[in-house]
Amino acid sequence: MSVNLLSSNHENEAVFQAVEEAQPDLLIFLELNSWWHQKLQAQYGTTYPFHQSEVREDNFGISLYSKVPLQDFEILELEDQIPLLLASFENEGHPFHLLALHLIPPVNKRRSAQRDSSLAALPKVLASLPHAVMVVGDFNATPWSYPFRHLLAETELHDSSRGFGLQPTWPTYFPLLGIPIDHCLYSSGVRIVNREVGAKTGSDHRPLIVDFQVQ
Repeated sequence: MSVNLLSSNHENEAVFQAVEEAQPDLLIFLELNSWWHQKLQAQYGTTYPFHQSEVREDNFGISLYSKVPLQDFEILELEDQIPLLLASFENEGHPFHLLALHLIPPVNKRRSAQRDSSLAALPKVLASLPHAVMVVGDFNATPWSYPFRHLLAETELHDSSRGFGLQPTWPTYFPLLGIPIDHCLYSSGVRIVNREVGAKTGSDHRPLIVDFQVQ
């Protein structure tokens, strides 16, 4: 489950309720600041015993809470020191990697170029990973954009939305104009069982929930 908290959002109970309904084994939180970090640690620090966080006040903090033991964890950096979370797991003898990210919103030409540079840097990271992989988070790009399509073509990743409809995630305040910019991409060795968008959490994004198997 990937949740863009919206750093200015303080509706933590709505977030907790959405997580309770989904019951995920892996929880990714984006826009993690110190306020949210305190709330999430109090709520999930015990029930999700494997957790790592990069707390930031600039909307690009990120954290992982897991019920599955972590084999390895590190924070890499993309364009303009945007964090890229890399976690490694093993599930029933099947190793896999999880990448989580929140890219810069393309609100102007410069920021569009920064987002595109971050997407262009991902293939090199993925090429270094020997096992099945999933890439999850807020790409700030639609599946129809050229940088997104180029990433799929270059890496042979698959878009988990195939077969599940449009599933817009942003913005929650204009639901009829919603677009999908939160994504889950996956490599061979991963099978998508189900994919859905979660309930509102007070954020401008809806959570993304993906059930998968590693084969």
